[in-house]
Amino acid sequence: MFATATEVGVRLGRTLSDANEATASQAIDEVSRLIAAALGIPTEEQADWIAGIDPPPPFFRSLCIDRAITAISNPQQLASQSKQLGAYQEGKTFQRGADGGLVLTKDEEKRVRRAYRGANFKSVKVGPNADDYWPE
Repeated sequence: MFATATEVGVRLGRTLSDANEATASQAIDEVSRLIAAALGIPTEEQADWIAGIDPPPPFFRSLCIDRAITAISNPQQLASQSKQLGAYQEGKTFQRGADGGLVLTKDEEKRVRRAYRGANFKSVKVGPNADDYWPE
C-alpha cells in the first residue's frame, strides 16, 4: 500500500480508533489497487507491483490518505452529505462507483500516470547547439 493508517491519523491530528484504522487500511488498499489499474497493471500482479515501488510518488500517498479520510468521514458510502445550522449550509459530494466503492476520476487517473512517469523516467534536455544555426 502507498500509505498507512498511521499517516491518516497524523493528517487528522489524532489517533484512529480500531474501526477507523480498519476503514483507513481498507480504503488505502483499494485506492492503491485503483492506482495500479490506472497504470494498466494486471490484477494478479498488482500486489507485487505496489510492494515494489519504494518510495512511491508523493501523489500516490496523498491520494490514498485523502480517500481514507473520506472513507472515515463517510462510512455509509453516501453519494453526498449536507448539514445546515441556521444560515450556514455545507455540502459534500463523494465520488463512488456503481457498486458504492471508491473510484478515481479521469483527472486523478491522468495525474497518477503523470506522477508515475515523472518518478520513473528521466528526460534528457539538450540545449540548442549554436553551431547548428550559425555556422562559422
